[in-house]
Amino acid sequence: MAITITDIAKRVGVSHPVVSKVLNGGGATVGVSEQTRKNILEIANKMGYRPHGASQALRKRSFRSVGVLMGSASEFYLPQRMLAVLSQTLATHDYTCTLVCIKEFDADNLLASPLLKAHLVDVLLIGYVYEPPDSVTSVIERTRINSIWLNSFRDTDAVFVDEADAAAQLVKHLLECGHHQITYVDYAGQGENNPVTGYRLKGVRSSAEKLDVSVAYMIDKCVPRGQRVEASRKWLSRPNRSKAVIANSFASAQAIMQAAIELGMHIPDDLAIASFDNGRGYTIPEPPITSAIYPEEKFGRIAAEMALKKARNPNEHFRSYKLKYSLAVGGSTVRQKNNFGEI
Repeated sequence: MAITITDIAKRVGVSHPVVSKVLNGGGATVGVSEQTRKNILEIANKMGYRPHGASQALRKRSFRSVGVLMGSASEFYLPQRMLAVLSQTLATHDYTCTLVCIKEFDADNLLASPLLKAHLVDVLLIGYVYEPPDSVTSVIERTRINSIWLNSFRDTDAVFVDEADAAAQLVKHLLECGHHQITYVDYAGQGENNPVTGYRLKGVRSSAEKLDVSVAYMIDKCVPRGQRVEASRKWLSRPNRSKAVIANSFASAQAIMQAAIELGMHIPDDLAIASFDNGRGYTIPEPPITSAIYPEEKFGRIAAEMALKKARNPNEHFRSYKLKYSLAVGGSTVRQKNNFGEI
C-alpha cells in the first residue's frame, strides 16, 4: 500500500498541510522549526514515501514531460542517437521524454491520440519530414500544446539542419579536388517534392553557379535499392559522364561505389564520390566516402534545450535554430595514404 501524506503526518504528529508543504519544497515558509522539517523529511524517507506524479502535475500544472510525436517511418526522421541525447538532456532537468505514436500523420489520428487530447505533456516535439498540410498544422494549433517543430524550415519554434549549406560544402570540396563537372544523383526520385532534397538542390545550384561548376542531375526517376548498382553501372558506362558525383543518400553513394569498383575503376582517380551521412556509415566502405555529416547528437541537445525554454515560457515564440553539417573527407574524393605512407 502506498504511503500517503496523512500517514506521515500521524507519525510525526503534525497536520496534513504542514507535511504537504514541507514535502513540496515549502518547509521554510510554513512556520515550523527546522527540526520539525527534518523530522518530516526523515520519516518520509524511512516510510518509503513517493510523491504521486499525477497529483503533482495537477497541482503545478506541469507534467515535466516532453512528447516526441512519431508516425510512420516514411514521415519521420528521428535517429536513435538524436533521441538518446534528447532524453538524456531532458533528464538532467528532471523532465521525462514521452514518445507519442500515431498510425499516420494526419488530422484524424492526431485528434484521436489520448495523450494529445488530455494534454499530458508540457511541450510536443514534432518530427515530420515533409512540410505538413494546413489541416495538420491547424490540429496542432487547436490542441494548444506548446510545440517545437523538428526538421521543419520555419522562422520560429523549430530546429533544423542547413541542407543547402551541406550541399554547397560538397560542391566546393569537389571543385577543390579539380572537378568542374559534377552529377547529382537522387535515386529516390523525390526531387523538389521533398523539402530536404529541395534545399540540397538549391545549395548545389547556387554554389555551382557561384563557383562556375557544371552540374548534371539524375533526380527524376525512382530506382529501388536492389536496382541501384545496375543503374549506376549504366550511368558509369556513358562516354561523357562527369568524373565526380554527389549522391543524395549514403546508400546510393555505396551503390555507385560498388558499381565503379566492379567496372574496374580506381577511386577517386576515375570517379570521386561524395554524399550525406549521419556519421555511422562513414567508415564502412573502403575507401571511406567523403560525406557531409548530420549533427545527430547536437540536434538532440538543442531540441531538448528549446523544449525546456518553451516549457518555462509557454507564451513565447523562440527563434528557430539552424544547425550545420560538418565535412568528413575520405578516400572517395582524395587519395589517402596507407600504413606505409604511400598513396
